[in-house]
Amino acid sequence: MPEALEQAPRSIIHEEKLKSELKEVFTNEWFARTAIELKEYDRETYNHSLRVGVLASRIGTRLELPEDLMKKSGLSHDFGKLHVPLHILQKEGPLTDDERITMDTHADASFLMAQPHDNQVATVIVAHHEYQNHSYPRKTSRPKDTALEKSQLVLVLADRIDAWMSERPYKPAFSPEETRDMLMDAFAEIKQSGKVQNPEVLGAFDEELIDFAIQTRLNLDEK
Repeated sequence: MPEALEQAPRSIIHEEKLKSELKEVFTNEWFARTAIELKEYDRETYNHSLRVGVLASRIGTRLELPEDLMKKSGLSHDFGKLHVPLHILQKEGPLTDDERITMDTHADASFLMAQPHDNQVATVIVAHHEYQNHSYPRKTSRPKDTALEKSQLVLVLADRIDAWMSERPYKPAFSPEETRDMLMDAFAEIKQSGKVQNPEVLGAFDEELIDFAIQTRLNLDEK
């Protein structure tokens, strides 16, 4: 590690380590430029996106999914939050109904931003909130492609793990044990919901994969 980086604050060192794992994505002008815009707009959303990019890549590699696709999808899944006002993104209490409607626009915005640059990435990131009870932006449309749906579910897993295990203005960080219980419940609900068009992909999202994903998230915090 360069001496200058060794002397930097731990948060900067941590950020640079995450970026180094996503270095191929940062060679793409649009992804790099938009990530920096997000960093300047809302640092926590940017840091979350870095972690999700690394998580999605490592989980995806375990499931033999394209590494580049998962890195790009994880990094860019919340780019649409550039269009959400900061007073909503950084609110410490519960969102009002109107604020929730505004917040929910970010998935569709991320899709529209990414589509001209990488349609496959756009098709993955649009779905990262579509397999939950409060499903958006689409309610029923789902992909027929098995690998695509598996990629979407990897992003769902990576996004939820990092959101739940990270402290936010409106909540504390959940423990690994709490996160594991919530993920087991969440994927049981997904299996029962009928929202997955290719049910065979759900076999991969078992206790072993969830434990691997949680440990991977814990490892990201190691200095």
